[in-house]
Amino acid sequence: MNKKGAILLAFIMVLSLAGTAFAQPPELSDMPGPRQSLVALGDSITAGRGLEKNLNMVSRKAYPQLLGDEIDYRVTNLAVSGMTSGEILDEVKNNSRYRNAIARADMIILNTGGADMLGFLYGVLEGYIVPTPEAVDEFITGFGTNLYSVLAEIEMLNAGAPVLLFDIYEPYPLALILEPEEYGRLMPLLFGVNQTIAGFEGADHIYLVNAYAAFDEYPGEVTEKAFLLFVDEVHLNEKGQLLLYNAAYEVVDTEGLQYSRPVPPGLAKKAAAAQ
Repeated sequence: MNKKGAILLAFIMVLSLAGTAFAQPPELSDMPGPRQSLVALGDSITAGRGLEKNLNMVSRKAYPQLLGDEIDYRVTNLAVSGMTSGEILDEVKNNSRYRNAIARADMIILNTGGADMLGFLYGVLEGYIVPTPEAVDEFITGFGTNLYSVLAEIEMLNAGAPVLLFDIYEPYPLALILEPEEYGRLMPLLFGVNQTIAGFEGADHIYLVNAYAAFDEYPGEVTEKAFLLFVDEVHLNEKGQLLLYNAAYEVVDTEGLQYSRPVPPGLAKKAAAAQ
């Protein structure tokens, strides 16, 4: 393994270990909040890893909170470092904390696929995954199945809530840390994942947020972008998080997204009695 590959492998190993110790999302209150609710599902990018000294914190500097502050939505950020699409699916199907949050949400962020890709890359660098076209296709098919199932579960829990579905930006432009041959073999993985994500655009209440384009269109050379936007090979600083916020807000603003859950009958009766 070359020196650049060894550095990246060491970083991925640290990231995978840190993810297992990441703090669980806070318990949800049973009392309805005064504002509409934005719920975020994802991995370390959505949690804002690298923005706080305490890596176990979900950061208020991450893009879900920036968006919630702008549109005056109460934010519940359920993202966890290292969480794959399969793990998100498991939480959405079996964890009452997640299910209650989604059922009560007025808007949902779903940003997944990055941790899946890091796991694949780790296998390539360790040598137990050979990135053949067949292996890449199998990986993308599995990811697509998980993503479909997560979206179907969200629809079952809260039909009608807008879902902001993010695609994946290129982490710490891979051209800087991979040899040309490795880069050429692994980029189809990123493109395949993003093509799969884009395939859900246009479905009812699903809106694509093009994170890849937001970073690709950022001015400056590859090295300058890496220095200005990233705290490490994967995670974003505040300026990088701002790009994700801008991309999300553009969709919310352009589409005029507004959604209010029906008022439960009990609350409606109390409101009428109070008038």
